[in-house]
Amino acid sequence: MGDSYQQRARDWLEHCFGRDRADDPISRNHRFLEEALELVQALGCTKDEAHQLVNYVFGRGKGSPEQEVGGVRLSLSGLTACHRIDEQAAAEDELARVWTMVEQIREKERGKPDGSPLPGPGAGARTTTSREAAADANAVANGGQSATDEARLEEEIGNREFREGQATRDAGP
Repeated sequence: MGDSYQQRARDWLEHCFGRDRADDPISRNHRFLEEALELVQALGCTKDEAHQLVNYVFGRGKGSPEQEVGGVRLSLSGLTACHRIDEQAAAEDELARVWTMVEQIREKERGKPDGSPLPGPGAGARTTTSREAAADANAVANGGQSATDEARLEEEIGNREFREGQATRDAGP
C-alpha cells in the first residue's frame, strides 16, 4: 500500500483504535455502511429509499468482495462527479480532520456496545448484531432454534413486498 491514501487511513485507524479494532471486519463493515448512509442522506436520499435498497440487496446473493469494492469506487466517483464534489480533496480533508479528534473519537468508541452497529445505548432500535447472527446460525446447525427467526421472517416478507411493488411499478398503468 505504500504511502497511499489507503495506507494513511489504515495508519490513522491503528493509531486511534489499535490493531485489533482496525482489523475487526464487523466493525469496519458497520462504519463503512454508516458513512455511506450519511453521505446519501446528505445528498437527499430518503429513509424509505434506503430501506427499499437494503431489502433489494439482501434479497440477492452475495457478490465478490473485490468486484463490489470496484463497484463502490466507481459509484462513489460517479456520485461525487455529478454533485461537483472533489472526491480526493474531501477524503484528504476528512483524514486531516480526524487526526485532530483522536481523543473525542476514542471516547465515542468506548460508549459503543461491542459488536453493535449502533453508536451507543439508546441510539436506535435493537437489532441483531453480526456476532448474534453467527451464533444463531451455529445454534440452528447444531439442531437448536434461532433467536432471530421472527426477524428473518419479517425481513423475507419485506423483501417479497418490495419485489411485488417493483413488479407492479414496472408493469406500468
